[in-house]
Amino acid sequence: PRYILLPETDDDTDNKKKSNQLMCSMPGENVFQTELYSTIKTPLNQMGDFGLGVGLYFSMLRFMAIIIFIAGLISIPNIIFYSSKDYTDHDNNSYLDEFLRGSAICNNDSWVPCPNCTEAMFSHDKRRFGSTSSGLIFALKNHCDGAILRQGVTNYVAMLFLVVGIVVM
Repeated sequence: PRYILLPETDDDTDNKKKSNQLMCSMPGENVFQTELYSTIKTPLNQMGDFGLGVGLYFSMLRFMAIIIFIAGLISIPNIIFYSSKDYTDHDNNSYLDEFLRGSAICNNDSWVPCPNCTEAMFSHDKRRFGSTSSGLIFALKNHCDGAILRQGVTNYVAMLFLVVGIVVM
């Protein structure tokens, strides 16, 4: 759609600054000069000129972007903790470590003897079980702390904020 450009007068400049309303032109308008809606400068309340669904979509998109941004800000303490040496050692120089830094993935593990372990205990992840030709059995042990109350509370608050935000929407 296009909108109508009305000629400006000195009195209209103050009103135009206060109200950024656009008048939708009818198809085939040739009395007034028209212009296409700007993809950047069109106010959100004018998106309804494209149809009710388009206006609602962009309103919801803006609201969800704000909600998710705030939830991300709430999660910053967890990102800082998970990227620190307190949680895991990121000195393997793996290209994957750079992409996973700040996530809860722990790469601080080592093979330890496990004389009482059986292969059935590791049926969910066979890569964590190993044995030598002499019959020694080893298991891959994770040395990270796992769930800590502070990180759990931070995740809970972020999730609760998202749920409340979506319900309010």
